Amino acid sequence: MNMNETFVLMNQSSSDYYANLNKLAEINMNAWQQLVAGKMAVMNHFFETAGKQAELLKDAKRVDELVEKQAELARDLGEQILESNKEVVEILSNTRDEYQEIAEASAVQAKSQLNEVAEVVKHAQAA
Repeated sequence: MNMNETFVLMNQSSSDYYANLNKLAEINMNAWQQLVAGKMAVMNHFFETAGKQAELLKDAKRVDELVEKQAELARDLGEQILESNKEVVEILSNTRDEYQEIAEASAVQAKSQLNEVAEVVKHAQAA
């Protein structure tokens, strides 16, 4: 195995490794953006509910009316949060699947590169 073959194999391996790191970075950034957007939506729901709560306190004439409308607000907010949590689970599940795809592709790639190295070493020893 001469130095040129060694450098070619090392260069290819480094290039593949760098490409995989870029893919992981893209997956992480995409997941981060989706999670932050989801959390911002939840915060908006909280602020909207707080505004509605203030309106209820201002406009309510009777305590039973206030309690009933507060229960409605709480139920609506709870449903929105539940939906948000389902979206988070989906984002994380998709991210896990993308990680798994990269890991599997990397394993195939590593095996192929090791086979190349073994073949080059075998030819070098035969020569």
